[in-house]
Amino acid sequence: MGLFRRLSATISSTVEQAVTRVENHDAIVAAAIKSTQSNAAKAKVRLARVQKDGEVLRTRSKELQTAERTWGERAKACAESDKEKALECIKRRKVARGQLTKIQESLVRHSELEAQVLDTLKKIESRLLDMKQQRNMMRSRESVADAMRIITDIDGAAVNDIDETFDRWEILITESELCSNSLHPVDVLDADFQQSEDRLELEAELDSLLHDKEGHHDNDNSIQ
Repeated sequence: MGLFRRLSATISSTVEQAVTRVENHDAIVAAAIKSTQSNAAKAKVRLARVQKDGEVLRTRSKELQTAERTWGERAKACAESDKEKALECIKRRKVARGQLTKIQESLVRHSELEAQVLDTLKKIESRLLDMKQQRNMMRSRESVADAMRIITDIDGAAVNDIDETFDRWEILITESELCSNSLHPVDVLDADFQQSEDRLELEAELDSLLHDKEGHHDNDNSIQ
């Protein structure tokens, strides 16, 4: 029996881990948020109905209070002149008072129900906000984790593959440059001599220009 329990626990744990790896957490959370939003919408509609019913009860309560006072005043007004009429007014007053008592009891229960629905709605909205914030946080953490995993792969076992990719890329570019004759190796020694020779040529041209200028001055002096 003990072996069977251990095997069952191991199998259950393995299945749970497999399900955890396969399930789309974002989709599950999105479905939960959608369901919670639906419940919040229903709660708002029910709260609106309850509040409307409360307004009806409060309006009716005020009407009955007014009716009770009115029938009492009528009873006083006709008590001496018409006792039977005054008694009928008292009877109407009692009916209004009885109805008022029932309405007030209903208002007490209704206020409790309204408070309960409102509290439930606040809890649903608070839970909905928490789920949205937690989902955003988990998405951010997952994005960072994915980026770090890629970096780790590059810095770890896959670094050789990346280096080889760069090498192949460079070879391809070099081959293209050779084919288009755009790759010209620089001969440093030849460039050095070329620079010196260019300078000597420029200096010779400068000397020639200066000598020509002096020759013109001598010719001008001899003419004078």
